[in-house]
Amino acid sequence: MFVDVPDSKIKGGMVNKINELGPGNISKHSSDPQVRNVLDIAPGSLSNRSGFAGSIGSDSRINRVIGPKNSDPAYHVEIAKTANNNARRKK
Repeated sequence: MFVDVPDSKIKGGMVNKINELGPGNISKHSSDPQVRNVLDIAPGSLSNRSGFAGSIGSDSRINRVIGPKNSDPAYHVEIAKTANNNARRKK
């Protein structure tokens, strides 16, 4: 069955639902950047994948890494913004 609904109404409904649930609950990429930064890094863009994986895994500023071996095609990196992270950046 096809229902003729304007795209703007569908998109508006989607935006409302995302805001109702909280953007960070839909995707960590949509989290408040003052709280969390999330990025994906393509493995093919790295010249030293094993060095990168070791470095990022030992960095205390990184809260979570999902790697290509964990069902994600990219390195998914989550960095929580904390007072500790901000102090390091100012040095």
